[in-house]
Amino acid sequence: MNSPAGLMIPNATSLVVKDVPSNQVQYPLGWLFLCLGRLAINIRRAEPFLGRSEIKGMRVDEFDVPENLYYSKEHQWLSVEGEKCRVGLTDYAQKQLHEIVYVDLPKPGAGVTTGEAMGSVESVKGVSDIFSPLSGEVLEINKNVQENPGIINTNPYKDGWVVIVKASKLKEDLASLLSAEAYCSHIKTLLKA
Repeated sequence: MNSPAGLMIPNATSLVVKDVPSNQVQYPLGWLFLCLGRLAINIRRAEPFLGRSEIKGMRVDEFDVPENLYYSKEHQWLSVEGEKCRVGLTDYAQKQLHEIVYVDLPKPGAGVTTGEAMGSVESVKGVSDIFSPLSGEVLEINKNVQENPGIINTNPYKDGWVVIVKASKLKEDLASLLSAEAYCSHIKTLLKA
């Protein structure tokens, strides 16, 4: 039997639909599965264009954990960029919160302290604090996140960062944070509970 694309699919079982007029085409199941497979491949190739970044790292269930970041047990990530550190919410945090609708961030120049609240996020599920993974001075806030908080849901590790902080005791703070492997173990423990 020939498929609409002109492919020959020998011995394919046809998809039978009752009450289909005889002038309509019946597609072999093999051809339908071939199309679905090609569609899945094309969707994976299109992910970077759909607002999802390619993340080099690990996955725990459906949660992405990039390798090049540090993590707090309160689900913030930290990227060291020279003397500055970029901070955001992890993929686990944003998925637990669901749709984020509002973000309250500290003002540039404000001091933040390791383990203390530096802001909050409001989602359809409730309000949660954003805990600072380091001590220092806020240099910059992500105004795009304040205007469109959903960025955290669509791209937490790239466009969804919340603040940039000049660390006051970076070595001490990094020693208290988790590596990607340790954060994956932390997530696994939470999922078992």
